[in-house]
Amino acid sequence: MIKINKDDDVILLTASVTDFADSLGYCEYKIPLSIKGVKPKPSQSLIQGTKAHHAEEKYEAEHVELEPVSVERLGDKEEDIEFARENVYSTLMMPFEFSKENVLLALSGRIDKILRIDETLVVQDDKFAGRPQVYDSKI
Repeated sequence: MIKINKDDDVILLTASVTDFADSLGYCEYKIPLSIKGVKPKPSQSLIQGTKAHHAEEKYEAEHVELEPVSVERLGDKEEDIEFARENVYSTLMMPFEFSKENVLLALSGRIDKILRIDETLVVQDDKFAGRPQVYDSKI
């Protein structure tokens, strides 16, 4: 569900990444419905994306041996690590101007994969488009 609250002079828009992205990808009429808590039938893109996520999880379970990541290993910025599809959640807080209002966008969701290579943290969130050819001409 997408929630909009006004606190003093700031509008706070909170949503899960899935609900927010799904609202934008479906049609302009879905956003007001999502704000009211109305959920339509899953779209074909959502069904395909769910299947693809499950396939990735199954592949990793069968072919990848991951060790639990300790707090000490996380703290060692020089150690390359990878941990995937665990219960790691994140929230992106992004302020932006909208018309004449101050808006703070908060998107929350489960991270699909995190790895650190050469002291750089890489956060991966898999998305699966229903019609990927739409993005062929976009750079």
